[in-house]
Amino acid sequence: MHRRHYLAAAGLVGTTGLAGCIDESPLASTGSIADDDNDDGAADERTIEATSDGPEATARAFLRAVDAGDDDAFADAIHNSSSLHPDNFDATTDGEGTDRPAVDIESFDTELDDTGLTVADLRAIPGATLFVEDDLATVVEGSDTALVSATMEPGDTAGEAFEDEVEIVLVTEDGEWAILWWLPARTDPAEISDEPIIDEAGRVVDTVSFDTSGARHRARVEFADAPDVDVVTVESTVFGAAATMDDPSATDTATVTLDPNGDELVVSATIDGTTEVVHREPHNV
Repeated sequence: MHRRHYLAAAGLVGTTGLAGCIDESPLASTGSIADDDNDDGAADERTIEATSDGPEATARAFLRAVDAGDDDAFADAIHNSSSLHPDNFDATTDGEGTDRPAVDIESFDTELDDTGLTVADLRAIPGATLFVEDDLATVVEGSDTALVSATMEPGDTAGEAFEDEVEIVLVTEDGEWAILWWLPARTDPAEISDEPIIDEAGRVVDTVSFDTSGARHRARVEFADAPDVDVVTVESTVFGAAATMDDPSATDTATVTLDPNGDELVVSATIDGTTEVVHREPHNV
């Protein structure tokens, strides 16, 4: 299995080159890790001790594998029930348009946020329906669970969409910690307070529609004909999905995933080097 496929499944690559439609890359970036792993086994003042074989150490090994493009280490870190695992790749994950460099992570720091998460706790974290194809209750039954956060510094070749804060969900499998999924750190919907901005002149955005029929809510943005802009980015504030178009005039639509418990759709446009928000709309807030 080629490295590019791991990166695509992990949500680390840019949007695919589909004519007329761009979908989100929840952790899109382009581009390795200068990391000191001497503290993997160090204890701290938290109620749970960080050990050399604990969830935090597994998360750190996972980030190193992502940065290095280490196929074996990546597969070893992933839970067998996660769609990130190479054995679970399908035709869409393993298709064209995913050939991107690894994420260039200059350094990172991790923190063990929580353990003993229930099924309800896990379902409240974005990604449960994206990355776990089996019944979540079955996956975590009799297993330990943990949530690790990571703060990352981008390397020289990291793209503009580099996410500096991510959350990593881990579950034990056969007694070993494994990655179930990871996504950008969430924003509390209650913190969304900005006034809506509507592109009434239709400079960039023509129409916006929301699909709330499934477990994953989605926003579809249809662009104006030949918008006079350099770059357009469509993103969801809470869920953290984003799609960036370097040639908006050649793209009809963009679709991003929203957190059904409350989110915000933001469309930004760059004109002559200046970026501004042209459309901002709350969803279920």
